[in-house]
Amino acid sequence: MTTKGDFTDSEWELLLQAITLVSMTVIGSDFTLFSAVKEVFALQKIRKKTKSNYQNNQLIQDLLADTSDAEKKTTQINEIENSENFADFLENALEKLKAAVAIAHLKATPIEAQEYKEFLYEIANEIANASGEGIFGTGPKVSHKEAIVLEQIKKAIELD
Repeated sequence: MTTKGDFTDSEWELLLQAITLVSMTVIGSDFTLFSAVKEVFALQKIRKKTKSNYQNNQLIQDLLADTSDAEKKTTQINEIENSENFADFLENALEKLKAAVAIAHLKATPIEAQEYKEFLYEIANEIANASGEGIFGTGPKVSHKEAIVLEQIKKAIELD
């Protein structure tokens, strides 16, 4: 069983940051105010849902417990604000996702590392499905841009 104590502070921060990065890459891929609001609210529901889905994964439980720390969220969101444009942010986010997954593979059990990848993708996929296209979100649930980002995330985290 892998816990927070098995990671350095910087490794743990990267594992945490990956949660926000998958969320923000999907939200930013096809941003409208209405869809962003729905997707942010969906993130809170997703965290509750994943907490029960991964009850036996202490790594994910510890990460979920730490995501409530407002200071860390602010640090993570600053990544987005410091980006020149979405393409730059996406490239940086995908690199960080690769690094986070590499750390999970290095320090967690194979099952925990696989579940961490599934957990990250589940967050991204649920957010993409939270609102439809169009001004009021009544169109297809996953936009073309979101689908592309989902595939890029899946590739970055090496999820089959």
